[in-house]
Amino acid sequence: MNTIIFTMGSITYAMKGKKALHKNNIGAKIIKLDPSKNKYGCSYGVEIYQQYLYEAVRIFNEANIDYKIWSN
Repeated sequence: MNTIIFTMGSITYAMKGKKALHKNNIGAKIIKLDPSKNKYGCSYGVEIYQQYLYEAVRIFNEANIDYKIWSN
């Protein structure tokens, strides 16, 4: 399955994001990103299956969790 990565400004926000997704029954994992390959400069991300993209965006917005969607 295809995945989406949401970049977060810190490990703390990545952990909050993962927790919010898990509360809504969306599996997620925290990943370390290479800052030199990420145009947003963030070094942590939350990875989910693409089918949950719109639900994850809604959850992050409601929880006031800042994110960017990362693509290669």
